[in-house]
Amino acid sequence: MDETAIYGLCTLQDADLVMKHMNNARYLRELDFARMHYLDRSGMVSLMSKMGATVVLGASNTRYRRPIPLFMMYKVTTKLIHWDEKSLYFEHKFVNLRNSFIHAIALTKQTMVGLKVPVAEFLNKIEADVPLPPLSDDLKLWLESMEHSSQKLRKKD
Repeated sequence: MDETAIYGLCTLQDADLVMKHMNNARYLRELDFARMHYLDRSGMVSLMSKMGATVVLGASNTRYRRPIPLFMMYKVTTKLIHWDEKSLYFEHKFVNLRNSFIHAIALTKQTMVGLKVPVAEFLNKIEADVPLPPLSDDLKLWLESMEHSSQKLRKKD
C-alpha cells in the first residue's frame, strides 16, 4: 500500500496550442498510467483478474497549481488514501523533479466492478490488516460535493 511514482517529461506531443506548457488533458492521461502502475505494483490487477473484477474511473478532481512547462521532468506520485464498500480513493501529485514543487494535485475515485466482496476484504487479501486511513478534510468535502451533485441529478417524483 506504499506510494508509487512514475516519471515523465513534457514533450511537444504534450503541449498546449501555444506550445508553452502541458495540455490539461495530458494530466488526465498521465493519471491513467499512474493508477494502472499502482494497481499492478500492489498486486491488485492480478487479484482482480482472479476474482473476475475490474476497476473504472468513477470521478476525478484536479487542482492545477502551476503549469508544467515544455521539457520539464516530473514525477506523478500515487497513494491510496481511503476506500469504502465499492471504491478506492487515490491522491496523485505532479511533482517537479528539480525543486519538488507540486504543480498539480488530483483526487480520483476508482469504482470496483464485479467484485463480490467489500473492498476492505479485497485489500486484506493483498496485505493483512490494512488500516483504513482517516478521511482527510479535502476528500470529505469532495465526497460531499459529489453526493450533492448526485442528489441534484436524481429524478424527482
